[in-house]
Amino acid sequence: MMKPATPTEEQRLQQFIKELTALSKKTGIVIEAIGGVSIVEPEELKALRYLGEVGTGDIEPRF
Repeated sequence: MMKPATPTEEQRLQQFIKELTALSKKTGIVIEAIGGVSIVEPEELKALRYLGEVGTGDIEPRF
């Protein structure tokens, strides 16, 4: 069972969506994610990078 989002998490997600929309319009790359969104604390992202493959359409975060 999913835990409900806190108001802060909801605000962060909405801001992310706004910025992702602008990035998609700039780059022509669109992401479809069903249940694959994680909200983490900023300090957990120091080593964040993404791996992606055009052939499969996969993008995966690495911490």
